[in-house]
Amino acid sequence: MVVNDRVKSLELRGGLAKDTILPALETVENMENEKAPRIFTHADERKLVRKLDLWIVPLMMVTYMLQSYDKGILSAATQFDLNTDLGLTTVIGHEANGTTITNNKKYSNASMIFYVGYVIGTYPMSYLAQHFSISRVLSAATFFWGIVVMSTAGCANYGGIIVNRLVLGILESAAAPAFTVLVTFWWTREEQGLRTGLWYCCVGVATAISPLINYGLGQIHGPLASWKPMFLILGAITMLWSLVLFFALPDSPMETKGLTDAERELAIQRLERNQAGTITHTFNRAQFLEAFRDYKMYSCTLLILLTGVPSGAIGTFGTIVINGFGFSHFESLALTCPIGAITALSILLVSYVSGKFTNTRYLCIGLCDMISIAGTLICWLGPRDNRGLLFAGIFLIAVQVASGGLAVSLAASNIAGHTMALVSLAAAATVWSSPVSLQMNGCGKNLPSGQANGSTSNVTITSSGLERSYLIFIPSDYSTHAETPVIFSYHGGDRTAEDQLELDLLTSPEFNTHALVVYPQGINISHQANRTWADGNENHGLDLLSIIEGSAQDFKLIMDFIPAYLPDCARIYNVMGGISLGGHTAWRVASLAPGRFHGFAMVVGSPNLTSLLLSRLGIQTDLSDIDTLEYKQLYELMNPQQRRMWPHTLDKLVRDGDRVVTESFPTDVRILLCNGKYDKLVPAKYTEEWVARRKHSKNIKLFVQDNTGHSCTKEMVVMLAVWLCDMFRLQDDPARL
Repeated sequence: MVVNDRVKSLELRGGLAKDTILPALETVENMENEKAPRIFTHADERKLVRKLDLWIVPLMMVTYMLQSYDKGILSAATQFDLNTDLGLTTVIGHEANGTTITNNKKYSNASMIFYVGYVIGTYPMSYLAQHFSISRVLSAATFFWGIVVMSTAGCANYGGIIVNRLVLGILESAAAPAFTVLVTFWWTREEQGLRTGLWYCCVGVATAISPLINYGLGQIHGPLASWKPMFLILGAITMLWSLVLFFALPDSPMETKGLTDAERELAIQRLERNQAGTITHTFNRAQFLEAFRDYKMYSCTLLILLTGVPSGAIGTFGTIVINGFGFSHFESLALTCPIGAITALSILLVSYVSGKFTNTRYLCIGLCDMISIAGTLICWLGPRDNRGLLFAGIFLIAVQVASGGLAVSLAASNIAGHTMALVSLAAAATVWSSPVSLQMNGCGKNLPSGQANGSTSNVTITSSGLERSYLIFIPSDYSTHAETPVIFSYHGGDRTAEDQLELDLLTSPEFNTHALVVYPQGINISHQANRTWADGNENHGLDLLSIIEGSAQDFKLIMDFIPAYLPDCARIYNVMGGISLGGHTAWRVASLAPGRFHGFAMVVGSPNLTSLLLSRLGIQTDLSDIDTLEYKQLYELMNPQQRRMWPHTLDKLVRDGDRVVTESFPTDVRILLCNGKYDKLVPAKYTEEWVARRKHSKNIKLFVQDNTGHSCTKEMVVMLAVWLCDMFRLQDDPARL
């Protein structure tokens, strides 16, 4: 019973269930009486390998190409406004030369979440592939991910696309581990590298053919947005292909009906020679534990992790990056074609070389790594105005994908046993997806072109049809990899951002070497609106409140956009400061962004606008705390003109704002308050009263300067410098300033 003995040997190696082997024994029962295994020639083996190559390899190649296409179509759809339609990309401003500054964080999240789903789905999919037929599991996963791709056309917002991409990642995680196992159990170790390369290179094939197809699909004009037909059509094609997999993809030599008896026996002999076992539906606990004790699993997964990092951004952000070099939307799509071609060719080349010459896979991986490093340096250090050179860098980075293919084949050919192979390859697939997830939120954002360390730039942003502008100072020692202080400095009523820059010395290189400084430009301030009642402006109360509230909202808008300059991985320290009107605004802005500030510095500003405005209104009364009166009591004290200038609605708005400052202003952060002792326009007593109610707080520093009215003095500027240095260590010796 020679065949019985050989199958029993395979059972021990691969963890085969007896009920899985019996059908195979019945199929080859005519060989039971033979005294020795059939002898096959080299020509017989070549014929079988050719049959497998023409049967199984095309199925894997088309499936992996569709997987890569469906996964990467999101990047192409951005050229047809998917990112703006779903709110994934927002314009946050323009550089001095007019170049748009965008925030792609939501798009980055939508891209990254696919790989989160991939990580989540890898082990469950491997478990299903262990317990059920691989062809059935893979065809079902392919069918359902086709449905998910089609459903992308129905996404209407950020939340919808996040859920869609997460589910897509879970379903697509079935392909790579299953194919790697199939290669292991159908081809010998010497043959596996090229076959793995053949299906793995289809990630490049998809990149090469998809751009022009996507462009054509994007030209379909109808009731749907131009990016939706590509998802509908590609999803439908994927669903149809799943039926082909269901009927045509074999599982193992022992179960498939596509082999003759002689071919089946030859395939079993090849498996014996391979010492890899065969496919079984029984979970082998010993192999499961052995996988985690095998150093080869950890070395292969680490190798896949390291080789996967550089290629992550190309697949997800390829068209966006190329478009950012200054190419048009069509050019960006077209130029991804040669990137896909070089990816596919490099994978095939190194797969062939490593199969032709033994013990060369690590050498090929190292060579691909060096080429990719050269491309990365070109993109990092190359001049921004040389589009051709930058594109050449992207071209070279794409070679890195070939390293990943070789790393996958290493993981496949060095591990035996079905359960052990699936566990190990699931681990490899998990780390393969992790670099891309990390890449999306990585540190080290480049500054917009035209901006450099030690420079000050004027930036404009547009929201609700209104333009906001601000000056931003990039310090000399600014690093995109470090914790970053951001100081917001707001000017007074009749001043500008440029005036504030000259006044506060925060851009002095002798003082500030690593904190960003932002100077918002007030857009709703005019000389008329800034006049008081005493100057003849009967709308002074309403004008002042609208300026303060509007400035606070504008500041919040600018504050939300500043992180586009900053690394996502580092903590950001926000400090808000302002003078006079800017000081009033600083008091009010804390409630708009709770928990996001680490310090406040108010110079000649007031926390109590009610008392400030009522004192300016000139109501005749002996009460020192007139702001405690209810409006009906105030009404009796006011003359007709004062009632007109201080209506009930205005009174309520001002008091509500003061109540927030009184009850909710954070005192667990550092606060610097500077006032002039003889300031009649903004009396210091309102600030002193606010501080007195918080006398136990050690974070508040109050400086009231003698012989000073409503002005920001040199002493106040030095006080601000010392306070900031104490907080951020901006200068070792601030006293010399």
